[in-house]
Amino acid sequence: MQNRNRILVAGALFGTLALFSPANADSNISDVDMSQLMAYIAQMNRPSHTYSGQLAVGMELPAQGMTYYDIPAEYKARDTQYTVVNGRPVLVDAQSHKVVRMAQ
Repeated sequence: MQNRNRILVAGALFGTLALFSPANADSNISDVDMSQLMAYIAQMNRPSHTYSGQLAVGMELPAQGMTYYDIPAEYKARDTQYTVVNGRPVLVDAQSHKVVRMAQ
């Protein structure tokens, strides 16, 4: 049972660290800050919005119909907000709502 729990914890940690890939690194957040930010977003447990289109870095999400949340200053994510779309955390530019990073 202990080995099973260790495997589950290791899998959850790996998933958290890999959730936001450097390939999506158009934002100004370091990868270390990203893992901490992901833990914060998970803790907030925000509702997910349904979006029928395909999500991609660089696309603009609608200003209406989605809720965008501020990111606390300690994560050093200037001019960036987050939302949850189709169950995936998505980081967006605070002004344009263009996707700058998203969960894989």
